Amino acid sequence: MSRIVQQLMVYPPENLSLMAIPAEYINTDDFPCPTCKGMGWYWGENQGESAKHNCVECNGTGKMHAKITIEWRAGKLESKK
Repeated sequence: MSRIVQQLMVYPPENLSLMAIPAEYINTDDFPCPTCKGMGWYWGENQGESAKHNCVECNGTGKMHAKITIEWRAGKLESKK
């Protein structure tokens, strides 16, 4: 099955001030929930009978998204031998 792959390229912002911008947050678009395959529910059993259950992973929405956090820090000095 085909998959959609998105690539994130990260560059520090120009005139970066770590005091002013210690972190950035990026929210992704919604992706189909891998547990319920985007349906928002799945079939299960309830007292021996088949029943629809809301997906606990996506809370029944059928969608998942990611919040990506980028923390900017100063680099480490390498010691010269």
